[in-house]
Amino acid sequence: MMRILVFAAIILAGTAAVCGVFYGITNYGIASMETTSPTKDPTHVSPAVELYDVDAMAARMPKDKDYYAKVRDEALAYYAKKHPSSAPYDDEAKMSIKLAAYYMTWGDVYGERVLLDLADIEEDAEKKGLHDPTFCNLQTDGWDDNHIAAVDSGAVEDCDLMLAAAKDSSPNILKFWGYQTVIHSTFAFNDNGNTLRQNTPSMQKLPQLISLWGDSLRQLIADKAPDHVILDMPIKLMHECNADEGTLNLLISAIDRAYNEAGADTSGRVAMDGDYFTEMAWAARGAGYANTVSSSQFQTFDGRLQQARALLEQAYAKYPNEPRIPGFMLRVALGGSIDVATAETWYQRAIKADPTFYNGYVAREWYLQPRWCGSVDDEWKFVQECVATQDWANRLPMIIAPGLNNVADDGDSGIYSRDDVWQVVNTTYRKYLEMYPRAFMYRTYFLRAAYLGNHPDVMKEQYKILGPKWDDDILSDDEYKAISASVGP
Repeated sequence: MMRILVFAAIILAGTAAVCGVFYGITNYGIASMETTSPTKDPTHVSPAVELYDVDAMAARMPKDKDYYAKVRDEALAYYAKKHPSSAPYDDEAKMSIKLAAYYMTWGDVYGERVLLDLADIEEDAEKKGLHDPTFCNLQTDGWDDNHIAAVDSGAVEDCDLMLAAAKDSSPNILKFWGYQTVIHSTFAFNDNGNTLRQNTPSMQKLPQLISLWGDSLRQLIADKAPDHVILDMPIKLMHECNADEGTLNLLISAIDRAYNEAGADTSGRVAMDGDYFTEMAWAARGAGYANTVSSSQFQTFDGRLQQARALLEQAYAKYPNEPRIPGFMLRVALGGSIDVATAETWYQRAIKADPTFYNGYVAREWYLQPRWCGSVDDEWKFVQECVATQDWANRLPMIIAPGLNNVADDGDSGIYSRDDVWQVVNTTYRKYLEMYPRAFMYRTYFLRAAYLGNHPDVMKEQYKILGPKWDDDILSDDEYKAISASVGP
């Protein structure tokens, strides 16, 4: 199932006014968060992927291992039923199934290019003769946010493939992921330059796909799927579709129906209502700069942010131990309706509810940036506090990656040349990469830090380890070429 695709970079939702400046915000928090979806650069060729032990990766995780095993075993059993005889693509197909089960349990939490490997390994399986749509769709899922058709007929083809999949007996969680991927890719194709094409054949298929997505979500809630699936993925999809109020309303209706029919009224579910009003605020405002937004749009934007704020305040009073509620309130703050001191209060509430809530730390890292509301010293102090937690399993020390990377780009280009900074950077990355050697995203951050700080020995070392598996969302092509020229053959 090879298609001609346009691989597009993630489009940020818009710009928000805070401390008299503007910046983009994402579904989980702040635009500085590490990328969770691969970006395909046609000049950056993916290397061949050697098969590795996904079960060993899963064994490291502190929770939800039973759910991973359930998803893996159901998908492998379905594969064995459809492919009873041995085939040259069996190993690749089975590994892609395990990677899908891993991602649909935990995401790519440690930055180990799980999605890219899934897409590449599934492509290898197809080259060896696998032509089963259920499993070939995993390649599309692996590209996640960056699989966008070149023409509407391609988007329609993707929609029809998932509508056909609704009738087969494949595992529900694979259908859910497939629906989510094609809903986003169809929307992204039609969201052309902030002008949504409403009546194309592909857009006309979205209501049915969203309904099927909601049906799958209901079953996943009943099956007690992890929060990554039943909370974070719906939140992500709402964000990706926040350029259109009609689509957002279809999504929140599907979410409401799924949770109501599953009999689940959880704190996370209540938090999603607040996030819905925040997304609706951005749908009203649009993604343009302030001088392109009318006064009536601003009025609706502010009104909906106030609705989100009121709902989240009520939700926090009921569920003070749900970190997503203050986390979403920080998104409201980024719209300019909450001052920095109040935002700091909500940050403290988030980490009080859950001291391991990574996205809360990312939010604070962002608004302490010198280009927004803090200074280089503020950012450096906070990064050191995160490193001092030594909470590697929850990646808290790795706030150093986006934190100092953003400072280097927009506050102090020489930050990595400082001896006191480099000592902490060098020690922190090495410790993390010793525990998670496949963390190519963080290794790319480390390589860039060495390059910017003029540490040639470390630069050469990390360049050799990464090879062609560098993350081009972190390191630009020009930077990689400069490093390659410096390192030499």
